[in-house]
Amino acid sequence: MARGGVNKALVQKARVALLARGENPSIDAVRIEMGNTGSKTTIHRYLKELDTAHSPAPDINEELTELVARLAQRLDEQAQERIDQARDKYETSCNSLQLQLSSTQQQISDLHKQLQQRDEMLEQQAAALL
Repeated sequence: MARGGVNKALVQKARVALLARGENPSIDAVRIEMGNTGSKTTIHRYLKELDTAHSPAPDINEELTELVARLAQRLDEQAQERIDQARDKYETSCNSLQLQLSSTQQQISDLHKQLQQRDEMLEQQAAALL
């Protein structure tokens, strides 16, 4: 009577049994667990597929995480520097404009006084001529 071939399910079952006992699921150990059946090449192929399917995605390396964190912090600092520079420039400009406005308002006030004085002087001269 012919034996059934080794399939992925049998290899997985043997692998799980070995792992449950705390043993390394090597090709030979899996083959022995299955009753010395199956070729090592076939078992190896199925083990490789199972390892690929069950292996979790690699975690980001801690060094890479720190690098990204430092980069984010540096970008944040640079952005804050630009914001501070823009704010300083704005405040300087605002102060300069405020000084110009005050000066212009003072000039307008002085000119109004001069105009009022001249109007009064003209009225006095006109009254003296009459």
